[in-house]
Amino acid sequence: MEPIIIFNKKYYPVMEDYTDEKGITKKAPFIQIGETMVRVVQPRKVGDKFWQHLQGSDVKVKKKTDFGTVVENYIQLATKGYEQNFVQYGKMYDSDFQAKMDINRKSLKPYKDAMEALNIDEVIDVDKSQKPREKFTPLDQKRFLQKYEKEIEGFKNSIKRTDSKKGQKEIFDKIDTTVFRFFQGSKTDPKGFEGMQMTPQEFGLVYDKEMPPEQKIEKMEEFMRPVKEEFNRLSEEQYREAGKEWKGTAWMSMMGVIRPFMQRISGVTIGRRPAESPFSQDRVRAGHVGKYADLVAEPDQIKFLKECLERDDPTKIALFAFLIGLEMGLRNEELFSISAMPIAEGKSGIKLLTAFEKPTYELSIRTRKGDWHGVSFHKGIVQDATLVKLIQEREAQVKAGIAAMEKNPKLTNKQLLKEYGIVRTSFDPHTHKDIPVRDHALVGSDNEFYQVTQLQDKKISFSKTAQTLNGLSGSTNHKNLQKLFVKCYREAGLVEDYWSLRPFHSIRHIFAHYWLRKTNFNYEQVAKQGHWGATTELKRSYGQLPNELFYADVVSSFDNPDLTIKELVEKKSKGRIAEVEAAKQVMQDEVEILSKVEADKLKIKKGTDDK
Repeated sequence: MEPIIIFNKKYYPVMEDYTDEKGITKKAPFIQIGETMVRVVQPRKVGDKFWQHLQGSDVKVKKKTDFGTVVENYIQLATKGYEQNFVQYGKMYDSDFQAKMDINRKSLKPYKDAMEALNIDEVIDVDKSQKPREKFTPLDQKRFLQKYEKEIEGFKNSIKRTDSKKGQKEIFDKIDTTVFRFFQGSKTDPKGFEGMQMTPQEFGLVYDKEMPPEQKIEKMEEFMRPVKEEFNRLSEEQYREAGKEWKGTAWMSMMGVIRPFMQRISGVTIGRRPAESPFSQDRVRAGHVGKYADLVAEPDQIKFLKECLERDDPTKIALFAFLIGLEMGLRNEELFSISAMPIAEGKSGIKLLTAFEKPTYELSIRTRKGDWHGVSFHKGIVQDATLVKLIQEREAQVKAGIAAMEKNPKLTNKQLLKEYGIVRTSFDPHTHKDIPVRDHALVGSDNEFYQVTQLQDKKISFSKTAQTLNGLSGSTNHKNLQKLFVKCYREAGLVEDYWSLRPFHSIRHIFAHYWLRKTNFNYEQVAKQGHWGATTELKRSYGQLPNELFYADVVSSFDNPDLTIKELVEKKSKGRIAEVEAAKQVMQDEVEILSKVEADKLKIKKGTDDK
């Protein structure tokens, strides 16, 4: 047989036995790469798809039916990406091959096996001089960055971001791109953003030598306000289309780069700015904080929501999510990424508590947002009878599924999902392989929303179509559930835009007022129950004290005498003395009663002895 050539190295095929998916033993050609035997296939479909898709790109497809060529092309696409029509495309994942070329993971397996055997992390193109090829950058961006290279270099190493995978701060490597898109716009981040459409000198009023620094800053803020509004609008639309929760922090993050850049361009120091300033980087006060503190669902509306969600969703997943949110005040990702497995140290999970009169569950939640201030998990209890029953049913279903899986190793993911709502193996975004599943979702079946392999991870992503019970992707299931919540909100009379824009996060607002009413506005308890870092955030953004209660306090205080500080101190002292005297009197009364009881006991005993 002819040798297989991969990156100019020859591998000679040999015929070996292998077992196909149906368990039938066959013979096929294999090549040995290192210590791994890789099966050679005829790349008809994959080779043809690569040939069609990569015409006019920098990836040279020499022979579309040659195994070695297709391996090289796959490695190029999977590790580096490609350039086509002067546009640079990033590396492709399995989902990209499926979406863009209609090639599934099964078809890619031989080429992926070859890449892993070759132990290649990245392909670096080289020209005739053997120098690494420069990363593709559009000409207008290249010219812009060359012009402002000196200013950018002046602060480049001082900007750091937390790496989501490593969990530690590293130097931010997208400063050049951030500066360019702020001024010239972006096609993708967010889509359609046009930027300032002015030069940094024009924006920083460099040519106006007479204008005072503070006035320059105010003028720059005036330039930015409509641009910030447009940026946030486009960004929120993009997140909603992807089924993700929009947090509104992208602009703030961009300001971390633009502020030091503009200080170097304009020569003006931009210090701490008010919360409403586009330059503001105040994570607590920037954005929509405080705007929806009076967003309330009344008791009869909450009752209606429960009935509506149960009525319109036979699976009861919508009701399940709502009831957990109502008792624990969870955020979007937290609602759908709770593990149904027993709680372990530093893990999400559930635990039945026996110390209370009625059935109660403790839930451990992976907060993710709490990673910002070092609080990665939140624990709380749930007591609602309907919710407890739903948890018990899901817990029993998962246990039965695990037992069935251990008893019958041949049960497929499809069979397990249909019968028990769990999977045996699932795609892992870190390794891009199917791996054994150690956790199972509490709300919904495995992978119905988020990747079940990521339930304990800092970063989580929606699952793919092939791994879900209904065949829909996690993001589609998420959107469909959002639509159901919006429908029920409207029927309940909750018609403000926020309810439909952020249907899952709205549950956190419902939770705040629901428990504040129950606790007579005990902000300390509700803040702890809903894992807010401080009562100030709860008061300002979620649970504003109703004016009626505030007025009632004012009315009850109105007839109090207007005393001097000295008189107030004396009044408090007298009050404490009176409390002490009252306590002494109570104790004395109790002693007299006890003495009388004891005396009566002695009389009774003496009478009995005389007889």
